[in-house]
Amino acid sequence: ASLDTAITLLPTKSQWGSANVARASKGAAQSLLAKAYLYESSYAKNYSSDERFTGCENKYAKALEMAEAVINSNEYSLPGLNGETYDTYWNQNDSPLYPDKTPGYRYIFTVNGENGSESVFEVQGVCDGGGYMQSRGTYLTVYSACRNVEGGASLGWGFFCPTPELYSAYEEGDLRRSVSIASNNDPVYIATGWTKLDCKQSPTNMYTRKYEASPEQYWTAKSSDGEGPTNFPYIRYADVILMAAEAAVETGNSQKALDWVNMIRTRARNGAATGVPANLSSVTLEDVIKERQLELAMEGHRFFDIIRWGKQDVLIDQPLQRWLGGVEQSPLFYCTMTPGKNDFRPIPLQEVINSNGGLVQYQGW
Repeated sequence: ASLDTAITLLPTKSQWGSANVARASKGAAQSLLAKAYLYESSYAKNYSSDERFTGCENKYAKALEMAEAVINSNEYSLPGLNGETYDTYWNQNDSPLYPDKTPGYRYIFTVNGENGSESVFEVQGVCDGGGYMQSRGTYLTVYSACRNVEGGASLGWGFFCPTPELYSAYEEGDLRRSVSIASNNDPVYIATGWTKLDCKQSPTNMYTRKYEASPEQYWTAKSSDGEGPTNFPYIRYADVILMAAEAAVETGNSQKALDWVNMIRTRARNGAATGVPANLSSVTLEDVIKERQLELAMEGHRFFDIIRWGKQDVLIDQPLQRWLGGVEQSPLFYCTMTPGKNDFRPIPLQEVINSNGGLVQYQGW
């Protein structure tokens, strides 16, 4: 009800204008409602015998309606869909990565590309010199950046590491892999120029690089670590397109689903000269599931998608640390996923106590 009200009251993104670039819009409310309908439908479909989801209904048609309203609004687009390129630090200073211009999929994860045509709703990050606990920036930049570069110089903290399974999910030549995942010896730009990443301290021998920033934007400008200038894309247009594609598959609108999935793949393909990924000739739910993994990697969606699809078995005993000092090892520890418990968080204990028997804690907790 709150989102329905918001949709009627909020201006569109273009009506807000540049002075209110980060504010929630009609499209943001529609996208969030589409997501809510999609999640409820997934729970109704995949957890029909689970009492925690009693009352959930199939609302794929409503999810499609909301997501398609965003698509048809002409308020959003995919940078690089038609091969457009952009000027960022990634293509400057004799860049070994992009010697001409920056492709669209890389561009949207730069300070230059923030709040652009693909942005539906972003959490803002500003390197404002505010200092520890006072800045309007984010720790995401330092949190995810590679710990070391060639020669031993330190950089970020190196958390939030991609897995070998994610790396292998991409076709060779898919631009999105190199944007999402940093591998050992990949080029990186630091204050002294381009050098190479040293990933040997990563438990997976990889780091993510969607949230990197240039020295001028962050590393030499910050007064504290929490001043990262990187926005977090809470909802971007590609996510909405893939939500629409999933809802379309579930409602029998296979041609719409195919067109939307191929739109995502076309943008990725037009950012590189590899011809990868090719368009699909038909589409299934599994295709949409795979495309969400590739397109939205390292953006915080995957775990929740896996759970709502009822596919948590892929997490059981998944090896986590397989690399030590740059050398592959037998797994040192594993994910201790327990289906029926770890897939959903428990009801806060104090809420259970305050309910005087009205709330019953989930099984396993």
